[in-house]
Amino acid sequence: LESIQHIDERILYLIHVTCGTAWQDSFIPFLRNPYFWSPVYLFLLLWMWRNHGKQGLWWCVFFIVTFAFCDFISASMFKPFVHRLRPC
Repeated sequence: LESIQHIDERILYLIHVTCGTAWQDSFIPFLRNPYFWSPVYLFLLLWMWRNHGKQGLWWCVFFIVTFAFCDFISASMFKPFVHRLRPC
């Protein structure tokens, strides 16, 4: 277990110290914000509906159901058992 933690620390050090730049510190928080991606999802849903008609509408329904199901699974089933503290 200690060797796995050591490997994890080395990888995180590599990512955050040697690969980090100043512009990433200001840009990455936007990518983590869920509202940043809302226009992309909305465009994708409208594009599928408009260009593929009824089949695109079914795709939109399954997209929304899949998104809701994955969010439910991760938030209520996995998160309580992992107990990993998140920085945000």
